[in-house]
Amino acid sequence: MVWRSGEIRNLKIEDIDWRTESIRILHTKTRACSYLPLMAPVGEAILSYLRSGRPQTDAREVFVRTRAPYGRLRVLHSAVFRRIRDAGVKPPGSVGHTSSDMPARSRCCAPRSRKR
Repeated sequence: MVWRSGEIRNLKIEDIDWRTESIRILHTKTRACSYLPLMAPVGEAILSYLRSGRPQTDAREVFVRTRAPYGRLRVLHSAVFRRIRDAGVKPPGSVGHTSSDMPARSRCCAPRSRKR
């Protein structure tokens, strides 16, 4: 599964269910919801960010601006590619919105297996 940048920008703290270890994703294109398992390393990274890296704000979005005024992110694409460029990473293929969806994220949130 590939997440759109808007789905990441709009992820709210209450979309993470720590007890069931799942994340609710509201899809920007279809407005449908998906529930995905919260993999331990991803949950630990988000928890660390919430405790130590996220600025103090009343915003309910998980990821917020790092400069005042702290609030929801308006753009994610340029920030991601700036970090990739600064790290010296050369993404394979074309660089555009499709590659900005970062398929690697799908490895962080593998689809939940269904019990029958």
